Amino acid sequence: MTEQTTRARLLSTALDTADNIAIAAAAAAAGLTTYRTLTGRPAETRFTLAAAAAGLAAGLADQATT
Repeated sequence: MTEQTTRARLLSTALDTADNIAIAAAAAAAGLTTYRTLTGRPAETRFTLAAAAAGLAAGLADQATT
């Protein structure tokens, strides 16, 4: 294995890791913000909408980082 191949693999791994971190951060931020915004609603509604917002944010972040 050449040094250039090793460097390319390391860079690819670093970018994949950063991609996953960005997706997780977007999902967490959207879910938490939604959950906190809906304080007057029942817990089941808050959780369901927060999970939906987190899923949507993860999908959008995944598309944006690809």
